[in-house]
Amino acid sequence: METIPISMNAVRVCDAIARIGYEPHSALMDIIDNSVAADALNVKLYVDLVEGKTINQRNNVARYRVVDDGKGMDEDGIKNAFKLGSDANYKQNSLSKYGMGLKSAGFSLGLRIQIISKTEGQLTRKYFLDRKVIEARNEYVVCCEDLTAIEKEEITSLLPNSSGTIVEISGCGSIYHTSAKTTIEKLKHRLGVTYYSFLSASEGSRLNIKLIYPGEEGLDIKPFDILFTHDSDPGFDPTSYDAKKPCFAFKGEWNIPALGEEGAPPIKLEVVTFPQDTMGASSSPLGEDDRARIRTYRVSRENKGFFIYRNGRLIRWGDDLDNLVPKDLIGFRARMELLTEHDDLLHVDVSKQRLEMDDETRNNLDLLMRLPRKQAAQVFAVCKDLLRKGNGEGAGFTNTVDSVPEEDPIEDLTPPDPAERKERAKKREEESKETLDKIKPEEPEEETSTTEESDFVKIRYSDNLPGINLWSTQKDAVQGTYVIINRRHAFYQSVLGNLDESSPERLALEAVIFCCAIGENKTYENLTLVPEDSIRKVFERYYSVLSFNISAWATGNQHIFGNIKI
Repeated sequence: METIPISMNAVRVCDAIARIGYEPHSALMDIIDNSVAADALNVKLYVDLVEGKTINQRNNVARYRVVDDGKGMDEDGIKNAFKLGSDANYKQNSLSKYGMGLKSAGFSLGLRIQIISKTEGQLTRKYFLDRKVIEARNEYVVCCEDLTAIEKEEITSLLPNSSGTIVEISGCGSIYHTSAKTTIEKLKHRLGVTYYSFLSASEGSRLNIKLIYPGEEGLDIKPFDILFTHDSDPGFDPTSYDAKKPCFAFKGEWNIPALGEEGAPPIKLEVVTFPQDTMGASSSPLGEDDRARIRTYRVSRENKGFFIYRNGRLIRWGDDLDNLVPKDLIGFRARMELLTEHDDLLHVDVSKQRLEMDDETRNNLDLLMRLPRKQAAQVFAVCKDLLRKGNGEGAGFTNTVDSVPEEDPIEDLTPPDPAERKERAKKREEESKETLDKIKPEEPEEETSTTEESDFVKIRYSDNLPGINLWSTQKDAVQGTYVIINRRHAFYQSVLGNLDESSPERLALEAVIFCCAIGENKTYENLTLVPEDSIRKVFERYYSVLSFNISAWATGNQHIFGNIKI
């Protein structure tokens, strides 16, 4: 048999492996994988900016450096690491697989990959792959240079122990990337989840990752359990669920279909269903402690689906596995833990970031996930019902007004007479107290309080409001503008009263009414060149006309809102 050597175009090969599909943060984590595989317990990731560029600009990274205290490499080990498909000598359940990660990840980040290592206290020379050199020679070559005295001093300070490795990626500005800030934020958000099992290991084997960038001398990455298993209730009962915590929906093993003559080992699988993210919003009926805890769950479309780990390292973030998790099932979150033995069955690719299931395997998992999917939908249904009930009419809106300054934007251009303004404001406050006294028999005590800020309600509803207007504008000496809405008005009965108390639509309508009331109060107080009686007559006529016409509209269009509640 004749064998014919075929040469390769080294430049195009480097281009190809650089375009596997990395984002900067995922490429950096692939390099960190090598540190973990080298038994490192301390990893530092440095992000250095191009001189003169800010952290928010695109293409602003000069170099990345990953520094670890692993077992290190001798010079033959470094040469092997630079091979396309380095010689495999991986321990069981290693994070490495094809021997391509360093090259593909490195060239996706920059033009040059450099390694300096240390074993038994001895530093190696610096070895590097340089795209420019490869292009000039059209040959895949590794370059080597002696360390200068200055470099030795710097490397020694970065590698103070007897062993360790520095991987440096430079020439990053020549590759179109998002800003360093974007990459850093993704790393901060994802590192704790990606290396959760390593970061939360027992003392002596626990991984520590530190992120270092301009303005941050060392951010320690904390383990982040994306399933919040320690906070989750063991089961779910729709009749008693209070929407305060997540609940387990499945906890066990998935016995996948057999591969050939031997079955693959079972896969550890956990599924947790989360309450709706709006249960953490200010309009939620829950207490502040519960709302704050729910916000830490990060319930969103980005964070739903399967979090798939391979040998303890996350390889898929929130995968729906070809719509096995529907797009609107936002509260469904699962953790699947694969081993090396599952690579062929699930077709784990060269980047170790993607996998595919055949129809038999997917259908098997689909059947197993039917009850967890049902539970996720039920959890959201309970949340929806609680949100519809709300805290009482107007309470939800009160939690949204912090951003409203209650100011007159042209006050400085036409300053009011201070004494007249003060007198008018005082008169409005006294009139508001009289109005409250008239409707007080049906109003809860805390709703009429004007001393405690936490009890003060900005939008109130009453069946006893005098007159036929939709609302009445009021003024409190401390808390400012508030509004009383007339429940007897047709617009309330046809529209507002049929909207959930904390729904965005109702909050928006209440915001319009509230801001109209601010305008009324500020006009009374600041337009001191116009007699107060004249302003009063204008607003009385205005509200009479407005309330009459909006009542007519609501009465004539009741069919639009008849079935608005869900």
